[in-house]
Amino acid sequence: MQDSQIIEFIQNYYDLLKNNPTNLSSFYNKSSLIEWDNTKQDPNTFFSSVKNMNISVEVYSLDHQHITYNDFDANLVTVHGLLQNQNTQFTQTFIIATLNQNYFILLDNLSPITN
Repeated sequence: MQDSQIIEFIQNYYDLLKNNPTNLSSFYNKSSLIEWDNTKQDPNTFFSSVKNMNISVEVYSLDHQHITYNDFDANLVTVHGLLQNQNTQFTQTFIIATLNQNYFILLDNLSPITN
């Protein structure tokens, strides 16, 4: 993925999380792993619960590195930002993989930053 594709992917992800979270599942596939706030999430449960969270995000920084992960051509992406409705800073790490020229989130780990 090019820099602009990663930025666009992440922007689209957070826009969808805020405006239409029920469609977030389109960013994942059946092999995706989700862990938010140190809790592993079943994807079906996660997508049904996130729709009621009203999450708005401000991104402070985004870093990425190309990797190979479990035979996937992928990018490791780290986002630092603010969950605005909770006034909580967070880091979110994604492994965005390529499959048949499509991108999906293989790993999603969100951790609040506590003082």
